[in-house]
Amino acid sequence: MWASQDATVPRTDAESGPTNLGEPLGRNRRPGVALGQALQGGRSGSNGLEPPRLISRSIEGSKVYSSAVGFETTPTRLWKRLSPEERLAAALSFWREPPSEVIGTALGLIVKARHMRPQAVRALAPEARARALALVLDPGDALASALLVALHMGERRPLLGVFLDAVGLRHEDGILKDEPPEVAPLGEESARAGVKALLAAFPRPQVETYLNTLWLQDPERWAVLQRQDLP
Repeated sequence: MWASQDATVPRTDAESGPTNLGEPLGRNRRPGVALGQALQGGRSGSNGLEPPRLISRSIEGSKVYSSAVGFETTPTRLWKRLSPEERLAAALSFWREPPSEVIGTALGLIVKARHMRPQAVRALAPEARARALALVLDPGDALASALLVALHMGERRPLLGVFLDAVGLRHEDGILKDEPPEVAPLGEESARAGVKALLAAFPRPQVETYLNTLWLQDPERWAVLQRQDLP
């Protein structure tokens, strides 16, 4: 479903795993979708939840709205909308605990962008890898989704707890708990409470990025967040 990357990087066993996934980053992933969840469950599965599935659904041509700006309909578009500082923060968080499914893609992009040998890229410090990755504006939807999750699982994790508390979903440090296999879509009243709580505590641009990321991971569950008349 997602375009693969041009650069090929030989992988170690620890880096194996698909870089091209065909499923949405959705309910089974469990992080606050997984943003309200890890942003549903942690990246490594250490929370007793499934490891995140690092793909979100793209909906081309849809007119969807958060409270102030239109939702971007793919992870790559939302990634491009971030400031350089936000992209660096996301990349730094990503390399602290990189999901195995997209390590190869991330390394390949740095190889291509920096014209370096794969072995040299692997030898870079995480901070150097992050600076290089943050400059890539078109990482592909799988990696862009992972980077957006990393941003919110890192320095923006407090948004997850505030939102989940306000909408009445049980969680542990932003990770949803005890969720059934099938969950009902978020209701309008809960959504209004969640958005209001976020806007009272965080800058609007951060709130909009979080809600957009949440919606991308599961458009059905978080469909109400598209409402133009939310606070």
